[in-house]
Amino acid sequence: MSHRTLIKADVVIGEGKTQILIEKQFMLKWPLKKVVDEQFDVDIFHTEVCTDKVLFNGEVQKNLIFKTPFEKKWRTEEEESEDETRHFPPPEVIEQQDGFVVFHEEVIQFAGFVNVKGARAGDHVQILEAAVKDCTAFIPTKVDKNDLVLEGKQKFIVDVVIKVTRKEQIWVDRFPADKKRDEEE
Repeated sequence: MSHRTLIKADVVIGEGKTQILIEKQFMLKWPLKKVVDEQFDVDIFHTEVCTDKVLFNGEVQKNLIFKTPFEKKWRTEEEESEDETRHFPPPEVIEQQDGFVVFHEEVIQFAGFVNVKGARAGDHVQILEAAVKDCTAFIPTKVDKNDLVLEGKQKFIVDVVIKVTRKEQIWVDRFPADKKRDEEE
């Protein structure tokens, strides 16, 4: 009597990792006096397995939380007339004390691939990690006469770790309790 059973299970084909450098230029709605925090939320929303590779698409929702000075007038009258929807205080206000703490949100799409030897079309993909860690840089690119930042460039690295699995039939040894039961029958 055999003490092995044939089962269908997920078999790990391999894992791979990559890093994606992202640069994004943006204009701020409110002048930046001081950066308070930066938050990154990464989502891989599509994967495609090819021979020995996994292609992926994702996006990063990036929030820049910063302090802006307490002043009613930051723009010239000409700039104000171009933007009739400007409010004071801004609706993005988080906190107010000697100025406003506001946030600026950017959604940045990206794509990349990971090498996984043995992967092939039809395999399953698991995202083990998709995150922005500690390698980020905010670079002011346009500053006014009061040293307030009006435009900037964000640079950061997205770390992606992927596992590829495949459903396969495999033989496994039965548990000792199963062996004992078979022997009794």
